[in-house]
Parts: sequence; C-alpha cells; structure tokens
Amino acid sequence: MKKQSLLLFAMLMIFSQAVLQGCSESGANSGSSAASTEDAVQKIELSSSLDENIIETIRSNPSSIADFFPIFKNEVSERLIIPFSTLSEEELFVVYCSIVAYSFAPYGASVAKELADLLQESVLDCDNYCYLTRYLFIEGINKNGMPDVPFYFVGWDCGAVGNHAEIFVNINNRSLLLDPTIGIVALSDFNSVASGRYLALSSILDLSTRNELSDYRSDIINSLSEGLYKPSDLLYFFADLETYKNPATGSAFWPTPGATLCGNTD
Repeated sequence: MKKQSLLLFAMLMIFSQAVLQGCSESGANSGSSAASTEDAVQKIELSSSLDENIIETIRSNPSSIADFFPIFKNEVSERLIIPFSTLSEEELFVVYCSIVAYSFAPYGASVAKELADLLQESVLDCDNYCYLTRYLFIEGINKNGMPDVPFYFVGWDCGAVGNHAEIFVNINNRSLLLDPTIGIVALSDFNSVASGRYLALSSILDLSTRNELSDYRSDIINSLSEGLYKPSDLLYFFADLETYKNPATGSAFWPTPGATLCGNTD
C-alpha cells in the first residue's frame, strides 16, 4: 500500500510539471505571437548612406545627392517592411532628400532661406529643413532625370505639435508626410492628418540618427497615431517653395485658424 501511494504521488508530480511546463510554453508562444503582430514604428539605423564624408560632399556639391542615392536605396530596400517596402524609386529619393537635410545640422534658430546659406548654417529650424529638402530634391532630379513632384509645405500652430512645419509629397496617387526636423516619414495625406484620423504606427518610419528632440519626436509620432492634429491647428499651406519663403503678407494677416487663434503677429 505504501509503495502504491508513493507511485501515485510520483505520477501526480510528473503530471503537474508537464501541465505547468505546457502553460509556460503556451504563454511564451502567445506573447511571441502578439509581439510579431504588434503595431510599431519602423526604425532603421542608417550608416553608409549618411556617412560624414557623403554629407560633406553633398554640402559642397548638392547635385551629388543623386550619386549617393543608390547607396541609400541599397541600405534600406531589404530592411523596409510593409507598407514602406512598396515605396517606388521616386518616393525613396524624396525620403533620402529629407533625411539628408535632417543630417546637415542639429536643430536651432535660423532665418536662412537660400540654398547657399542653408548649406553653411550650423543649426536649422523646421522651416529651414523643409526649404533644404526641396532644394536638394531639385538639385538631385536635375542630375538623375527623375520627374518633379508637388511639394506642399504645411505649418501648424497651437495644437498638439505646437508651431511646426512639415511637407506633404504626392507621388503616383500616394502621399508621404516628411518631417526632416526630426527624421521621420509617414504614409499619410494632408486631409487625413489635418482631420485627426488615426495612423497605424507601422505607417511611420523613423530614420533619425540624433537623440536631440527625442521627446518631441515621440510627441509627433503620438499625435499622428492618435489623430491629435486638428483643422484648427493649420497655420499655412503653400504649394511652391518661393511663396513659402516669401509670402505676400505676414502671418498676422493669414486667414487661417492657426494664425487667427494663436495670435501670430509676424
């Protein structure tokens, strides 16, 4: 009887360990599955295409950005996942121009507007990064023969992202949001962003290489994903670079909610 009791106890212990192990494995597998499908920002650490020597060469000869674009394309093509893995060559070139502009200088106050001045600035602000992105794109397509595409320069104020400038680019019926100030790109259009539509985190690509403005980068990403932008945040919307650089009137006279509600006095 005693032997039978010991045998029964041993069998129960083995069974209990098997059940516990099965639960543990099931939980681990479940967690792994959830992680693989979790919506997240795509983050790519760039190195070769943003090499310091490359940036300085582009600074001295902006049209050479077309020569270095293949390095960027090779560096990111195999690492991008859906939906960014479907970007066309033209879209990738726009993205490269944006991230090169971001790489030229850290954030800071600047009033430069012309290309020659922007190339020499030690710091740049959000408007400067947008000017520079467009200049680099024009310099590049003049050399590589890619077609020009519309750039829409959009300013926000008083809302979730404060006073800030971004770019929307439309290529082949798809829109990209470029934010060269913080080194991110999003697959979204102006109407969706301005109306506060939610954006999947996987539709945001982070190519930033500096820790500066990390909190603000998180704020922008959160504002896009949570749909925190509002129509009343709109400060300006310019469809060409020259008007953007030199608007006919100061912001105090712009008939936009961002200008009116935020009390701009420029």
